Amino acid sequence: MFDTVPGVRSPQEYERVMTMIADGHNDSEIARATGISRPTVREWRLGKRRPVRPSAGGPCDGSCDSVEHSVAFGDIYAYLLGQYLGDGMLSPGRRHVYRLRIACTAKYPEIIDEVIGSVGTIRGSDRVGTTDRGGDIEVSSYWKHWPCVFPQHGPGPKWKRRIVLEPWQTQVIGRHPWLFLRGLVHSDGCRHINTVHRPVAGKIKSYRYSRYTFTNASDEIRELFTNTCQAVGVHWTRTNDRIVAVSRRDDVALMDRFIGPKK
Repeated sequence: MFDTVPGVRSPQEYERVMTMIADGHNDSEIARATGISRPTVREWRLGKRRPVRPSAGGPCDGSCDSVEHSVAFGDIYAYLLGQYLGDGMLSPGRRHVYRLRIACTAKYPEIIDEVIGSVGTIRGSDRVGTTDRGGDIEVSSYWKHWPCVFPQHGPGPKWKRRIVLEPWQTQVIGRHPWLFLRGLVHSDGCRHINTVHRPVAGKIKSYRYSRYTFTNASDEIRELFTNTCQAVGVHWTRTNDRIVAVSRRDDVALMDRFIGPKK
């Protein structure tokens, strides 16, 4: 469950929670008394996250240097863009501050660490939080300029709206195609063993081989994946309307060099 009020928790709320912790109250008691979610209280208790002070003033007028910063760290941005297009979203909060959230599967701690590091680098700050959602770990960060960095944001799910990259984003992907693919696969893809059964000399024989699949409901995001595969020389096929597969041995070996199994 998300906090009732999206956006930021104030330093005063943080101090109240820390005082109650010092007085010996447990997370459930504090959550009931303050209205702050129990996962947030637990993260504050463990020192994993602190409240973020939102930027003052109105929305960004386009004069910030967030885009130039993202281009300068293009390798990291390319990976984070793939993650955002797969499992990321932006939510508006108070004072024109946005919250970036990226859902990561809890059983892949190395991917979670990579996402946290990427968010912090592009944000230019270590103000990156995590929330345990059961089988998922949500990585989040507050910043006024997330819409500048991810101009594809908008109301509703991505597959219901058009996803078109800005020219500067296309240039970043052109310089770092494998890191963009890595971000897409780490969010909405996987490497697995596929088994097929074929009749041979009157008998059914089974064959097992490794392959990559990428699944996304957005036509534009799937096209970004397939166009980037083509740019790096990887052959792909369509399994159905939402799934793209990379199955040929040489192509899988090439993907293994730059992506590999999730960890």
